[in-house]
Amino acid sequence: MCKRDRPLEENVKGAETLAYLVEADPELQVTASITDHLINVLANYLNYKDVKKVSSCDQKEVDWGSEMKRAAFLAFASISANDEDIRDKVIKKEGMVEQILTSMNSTNQGEVAASLRCLQSLTRSVQQIRTVLNDKAVWKPLIQMLHSNNREVMVLAMTCLCNLALEFSPSKDALLQNNALEFLSQYSNSLDSTVRLNAVWAIMSLTYCASEPLRVKIITSLGTDTLLKIIEDPIMLIRQKALCIVRNILTSLHDCEERDILLQRVTADRCTSDRTVVDRMVKLLGGEVIEAVFRTIRDPTLPVFVLEQALCVLSNMADGPSCKEHIIGKTEELQSVIKYLEKETYCDHQPVTSLQLPVLQFITNIIDISEDDSSCVLRAAAS
Repeated sequence: MCKRDRPLEENVKGAETLAYLVEADPELQVTASITDHLINVLANYLNYKDVKKVSSCDQKEVDWGSEMKRAAFLAFASISANDEDIRDKVIKKEGMVEQILTSMNSTNQGEVAASLRCLQSLTRSVQQIRTVLNDKAVWKPLIQMLHSNNREVMVLAMTCLCNLALEFSPSKDALLQNNALEFLSQYSNSLDSTVRLNAVWAIMSLTYCASEPLRVKIITSLGTDTLLKIIEDPIMLIRQKALCIVRNILTSLHDCEERDILLQRVTADRCTSDRTVVDRMVKLLGGEVIEAVFRTIRDPTLPVFVLEQALCVLSNMADGPSCKEHIIGKTEELQSVIKYLEKETYCDHQPVTSLQLPVLQFITNIIDISEDDSSCVLRAAAS
């Protein structure tokens, strides 16, 4: 159906159908990418001239050049969703990124959305983010699309920004300099849960291994009221990402790569880092935000993926010298954390270690300095 000798309507329908069939199956994506020179065939779609002809199906005039591009980008988005080698082959097709950028300015909103879906898949590649996509400054039109009246286009632009905002992306600084944080902070208050989720997700990317000035800017831009809302959002995935924002903000400087909760991390020698930043960030976040984290932990009926992030927030908080002393004096709060060591199973059948490991990290941080006093309090809390 995708071959040149087939009718245009069949070409479009074939690419659309292929995109749908392989979208969620990595094995099918690989198979499709190496079958009948598919990548080359789809690349030829992008060279089709803009010719308007009447469709044989609904007798409406169709811009087949735009439709061919739309269908090709949908197929490219699906086959390159998971495999780095496929992404590399796709992006190396001559003029690929230039055509994506051109289609992002199309008057056909379907073509715009499809080009963004393709770009979303390509931005999952660390290599491409650092090279081709940075060289072509794909972040520029994405910033503009945050103002789009088309909801689908705006959301897709934000999903691409989620990847471009990560620490290893050279585009991160450019995004910050062009008010991306301010726009995303506004959208994190959106009544549309999908818009809200993507905005919060993108801000979470910005907080990862952020410098102290950037952390301050993020807290100020979001504001206490918004942070409280998203930490206790009715959409659990938004709640998880909001807690991850707080977790990243409370990570010790120069210690980012060591902060993933792994079993060996609990007993490993601690890295030298500036932990006083945790105290400063907690003070800036304010008591209401920290209390919202504790409320989350006190509710064991919440999904494990939400509780895990809340426990990681407290683990990081316990790394701050002043915060440590404050937590040690709260036996009831200590008990609410330590109780997660006692459970063997959870309501959503998640691995028991997903909550126990952050608790062990929390205990490690608490006893790290004031070992005599803190260990006594922990024994009392556990009893």
